[in-house]
Amino acid sequence: MRTNIYLIVILSTICFSSCCQEKDLKYSLNAAGKNRIELEKVLEHYKDSGPKYDAACFLIKNMPGYYSYAKSSGLDSLRKIQSVIFHKKHFPRDLQDRWSKFSYKSTPKVYDCHAIKAEYLIENIDLAFAAWQKRPWRHSLSFDEFCEWILPYRIGDEPLENWRKVF
Repeated sequence: MRTNIYLIVILSTICFSSCCQEKDLKYSLNAAGKNRIELEKVLEHYKDSGPKYDAACFLIKNMPGYYSYAKSSGLDSLRKIQSVIFHKKHFPRDLQDRWSKFSYKSTPKVYDCHAIKAEYLIENIDLAFAAWQKRPWRHSLSFDEFCEWILPYRIGDEPLENWRKVF
């Protein structure tokens, strides 16, 4: 009798977990709006790829809420200033005064799920798997750890760029 209860609890947990994951994926696809087609291309591309399909689902499920800022003259100027600071190792007083009150709040956000392209995600997933498979530390990372630490295509709110090939 006790074994049956454990079995029911385990099966219920697995069923609930898979239902929630499917629900999260549907939510993300719906949140993408017109860009849903791009995300579905990624899922279709990996539909028979096992872990790569799971990785694509992980990225898409976690995509809502992630964004970068739209290109603007203020952001472009700020990036130039950051470059000056990086290379000269100082922040001139006149630039401090001019940019100390800059607020990102006035800059529109571009949400990943609305803008990301299938080719970009596919390339990132393939390159992440290649890095994971070629490195000696691959045996010390579980698939879940790989998804959390190696797979993501961005770190913060930086613009989407093809950085993975370089690094």
